[in-house]
Amino acid sequence: MSPAPPSSSILFESADHAVVVVDVPRSIEEAQEPQETQNTQNTPPKPLGDGLSTRHTRRWRLASAPAPTEPFAAPQGPNGASLDAGRSLASQLAELTTKAAVEGALCVLKGAGFGGPWCLPRHLPRNSESIPRDGDGAAVEGERSNNALIPPGARFLHGTIADCRDEFVAKAPRFGLIVLDPPWPNRSARRRRQGRKRKSSVLQGEDSADRGYDTALNMDALREMLEQIPVGSKLAAGGIVAMWITNKPTCEELLTDPKRGVFRAWGVELVATWTWLKVTARGEPIVPTDSHWRRPWERLLLAQRPGRVDASEAAKAKALPTHRVIVGVPDVHSRKPHLRPLLSPFLPATSSDGIRPGGLQTTEMTV
Repeated sequence: MSPAPPSSSILFESADHAVVVVDVPRSIEEAQEPQETQNTQNTPPKPLGDGLSTRHTRRWRLASAPAPTEPFAAPQGPNGASLDAGRSLASQLAELTTKAAVEGALCVLKGAGFGGPWCLPRHLPRNSESIPRDGDGAAVEGERSNNALIPPGARFLHGTIADCRDEFVAKAPRFGLIVLDPPWPNRSARRRRQGRKRKSSVLQGEDSADRGYDTALNMDALREMLEQIPVGSKLAAGGIVAMWITNKPTCEELLTDPKRGVFRAWGVELVATWTWLKVTARGEPIVPTDSHWRRPWERLLLAQRPGRVDASEAAKAKALPTHRVIVGVPDVHSRKPHLRPLLSPFLPATSSDGIRPGGLQTTEMTV
């Protein structure tokens, strides 16, 4: 299959939609543009309601970090520990399944003759070459700007979930797609903060590999916070909740546990698991796929609210792939591929309650 036009964030997609190569910064830039301005490079600029033209709106660029060109050395855990240490057999089987999927995706790309580009040219700020990177190869952001570009039709709520919940419930529409990227407990970040404490613990004869990593309290607090989000009342019938998770087994369990999982509290059911494989600008995994401490991928859980969707409209949507590998070059730390170009083809146009899951009625929450 030939690559998509370079103006699109989708650089390659297999015929069965199971493997897709996406440019991360461009996917976010596309989401900031009114949909009627996209794919208009060969047509004259069309005036918009605010007096801007389509040609003008396409000038917005996302400040990015340089694309890594070489894989990073596989990191080692404390005392040579493995990420699999202490994991259940089911968890390790899931890891092996994911590893097979990403390696299979690379084989698909090779078999299709796809050799790039793996990412598009990036807009780089000054001194971007000196930006530090984390263990996943993503650049760590420095000082943030106070200016923000809010897309047309979007509204920004600033504050905690508890503080903003009433306003969100009262004013937000029902959405066909809700994307969440929770603050999962992060071991590598905690190691950086507690480096000196660990060294002190070693001197005192304590096991620094285990101390400070008990996340039970954090996970309980995270569960309580997530359950405050009124997903059940704000998701359209047939709508999708997309949740980024880390590779820690307890993250998925917190969401999918059949008795007390967050998905159950929201009234949604897990329907698909997608994987983002992070690669270099040359198409190599950012760390080896058999790394024992850090994986070159992140997973995306897709859950759906049971409900009737108009059959004629549902027929227009493609079947949602149960498993899909998104291949992309990482950008700054924690920046994810935007999901609108990846999920739009699989959303029905209208649900039985009149909500339009496609289009602008989507939301993203960074909680």
